[in-house]
Amino acid sequence: LGAAAGGGGRARRLGRAKNKERSVSFADEKADLQAFARAAAREAAQEAALGTSVPSKPTLARTRNSTGTMFVNSTLDAPDRDATIKCVCHVLRAHMAAAAAAPPRDREVRARSGEFAAFQDDDEKSSDAIPTAQRLTAFYRDVFSRGQMEVECIVTSLIYVERLLKAGRGRIKLRPANWRPVLLSCMIMASKVCDDLSMWNADFSHICAAFTLKRINGLEAALLAAYGFNATVAASEYAKYYFHLRSMAARLGIEAGGDNLKPLDVVKAKDLASRSHRFRTDGGGAAAPAPAGAADLAKLKVRRAQSLGGEHNDVVRAATIEELIPDMGA
Repeated sequence: LGAAAGGGGRARRLGRAKNKERSVSFADEKADLQAFARAAAREAAQEAALGTSVPSKPTLARTRNSTGTMFVNSTLDAPDRDATIKCVCHVLRAHMAAAAAAPPRDREVRARSGEFAAFQDDDEKSSDAIPTAQRLTAFYRDVFSRGQMEVECIVTSLIYVERLLKAGRGRIKLRPANWRPVLLSCMIMASKVCDDLSMWNADFSHICAAFTLKRINGLEAALLAAYGFNATVAASEYAKYYFHLRSMAARLGIEAGGDNLKPLDVVKAKDLASRSHRFRTDGGGAAAPAPAGAADLAKLKVRRAQSLGGEHNDVVRAATIEELIPDMGA
C-alpha cells in the first residue's frame, strides 16, 4: 500500500508539472485576466522609470448604460483598433515573460532544429531580452497598416498565436528568438481568413523586408501543419477573445472615449436593430450568397463604412430604448 501511495503521489506531481508546462490561453477559463493587466501595468511603470514612456492612470468611465440610454465606444464588429492592438501586444509579452521564467526543456530545444525550425529568427537568435510593448506595438501596427488588414485580424491573430502554442504542447514557446516569425505568420493567416481582398505573400515580403518570399511560404506551411490545416475560428471563440481584450483595455484605462462617450444616436441604433433582426431571421439558416461582382462588393464596403459611423452620421439625438428594440412597442 505504501508503494502504491508513493506511486500515486509521483503521478500527481508529474501531472501538475505537465499542467504547468502547458501554455495557458488568454481566453481560457483558468487564465487570470488581472495577472495580464498587472503585468502590463508593471511594464508601463518600468518604461516610465527609464524615461521611454509616461504611464497613464486607469480611469473609470463615469457613463453607464441604462434602460433609456446606451453608451457604446466599441462593438464586436467595430472594436477599438488601437486599444485592441496594445492589449494583444501586452498578452504576447506576458507569454514571453512566462516562458523566460524557466529554462527551455529538451523537447523545446530539439524542436527548434526540427518541426518548428521555421519560426526561429536569425536576426534575434542571440538576443535574450524580452522586447518592450512599444516595440511589439510598433511592429504590429506597421504590418497591420501596410498590409491594409481589417480590424477583425487583430483578435484573430492572437487566437492563432495561442493556438500554435497549444498545438506545440511545450515544444514551442514565445521567446525573443521567435516572436517576429510567429506573429507575422499568424497575422498573414488572419488576413487571408478575415479580409475580402488579402495581400499575397509576395506583398508581405515587401512589407517586411527581413522575410523573403520563400521564408514566408515556409512559415505559412509550418503554421498550417501545426494546426492540422484547421484555420477555422468559431464565432464563440472570437467573441470570447474580444470581450477578454476589451476588459483588459478597461483595466488598463486605454479605451477610446473614456468620459467623453456619447449616447448611441438614432441612425446607429436603427442600424444595430436591423442587424440584430437580420441575425435572428437569417443567422440560424443558410449563409448569405457571396457577392457576384465588384458592384456588390462596393455596396458591402459602403454599408460597412456606414455601420462604422463613416457616413451619414449627422443625427445627434440620443436613441431611446424603443428605437433600440422595436418589438417592445408591439
